[in-house]
Amino acid sequence: MLGGACRIWVARLDGRPAAALVVLVYGQHAQYWRGYSDKTLAGPSRANNLLHWLAIQDACRAGCRWYNMGVSNDKTSLAEFKSRHGAVPYDYPEYIIGWPLVARSWEGRRHLRRRLGRIVTRRG
Repeated sequence: MLGGACRIWVARLDGRPAAALVVLVYGQHAQYWRGYSDKTLAGPSRANNLLHWLAIQDACRAGCRWYNMGVSNDKTSLAEFKSRHGAVPYDYPEYIIGWPLVARSWEGRRHLRRRLGRIVTRRG
């Protein structure tokens, strides 16, 4: 349904998927949305590096000014990985549309966090 706005990148090693990325593109923004890697294959081959490099180049060709690599949650190794691709920390608001009545209760908020992930502003 998203057409060219959803770009899926897959790196294979000997026919086996080593890593994959899903990047959403809209206007000047590219958002790395989800990823996968088989560490035994992707680690030595650096498949994640290759996929991000290719996705960033593709985003530039598409006219994007921003490539959001997602939230690091102060994880040093993840922040280091991103910095090798030129990423810098950037605060931004994040909105999730959910069930408004359920989200009003603390139990509902916990349920939303489990089901949808992040519901508060995070540092990316």
